Amino acid sequence: MIVAALLILTGQPRVSVVASGTTRPHLPSPPPASFAPPGPGRLVLHTSTSTPVEWVLLLFAITSTFLYFQQAGIASRSFPDRGAQTAFFASIDLAVNVLTLLVQLFLTGRIVRLLGVGPTLAFLPALTIVGFGVLALLPSIASLVTFQVLRRSSDYAIARPTREVLYTVVPREDRYKAKSFIDTVVYRAGDQVGAWSFTWLSGIGLGPNQIGLAAVIVSAIWLANALWLGREQDAMAAAETQLAEAE
Repeated sequence: MIVAALLILTGQPRVSVVASGTTRPHLPSPPPASFAPPGPGRLVLHTSTSTPVEWVLLLFAITSTFLYFQQAGIASRSFPDRGAQTAFFASIDLAVNVLTLLVQLFLTGRIVRLLGVGPTLAFLPALTIVGFGVLALLPSIASLVTFQVLRRSSDYAIARPTREVLYTVVPREDRYKAKSFIDTVVYRAGDQVGAWSFTWLSGIGLGPNQIGLAAVIVSAIWLANALWLGREQDAMAAAETQLAEAE
């Protein structure tokens, strides 16, 4: 299942973080997709094997699909009636929307300024590790509601705005080309890989607790990637500042 994601990502224009100095090195010709050659302090579109920005969204989508199946199982056991399930999901959506609005209005900017890009990006995978761990130990409706509300509102109010910061140091043309690929192909690939993986893990006899632990491992990889990207984004921003001062 993870191999499928690699096949989709391999050979595609990637966004990965490359910090460069004030002197522009000699670079090979860009891939045949009319992408501009990279300059100093950019998110560079290339086909190298360095850790790409795509993995943040890919791993997020995989864990989201895992949580979706976990939620479906717990809700079906807790609410046999279809109408009760619909009302339950609607109450979760309402709580997510209210909490998202409050965090965006009063906390998002303060959190990013206080923690920086890397730790803020790492907040959601860290929360996901804790949430899946709790679900593995206590697969109850209360654990599910708490995890879903906190995770989804944190994604909307904190993670998404912070991911946008990664694009602030690139030219507009590169930004939109990269985002269109990441937000469509990569995200949908993560959905599909997550569904295949969950089905396969269930098919070999793993229960919800064991699958939750597998999601913890995936989230740990996502956490490490987020911290790496944050450090590289800080380096790029510093390089941009040095170039501006030199000019």
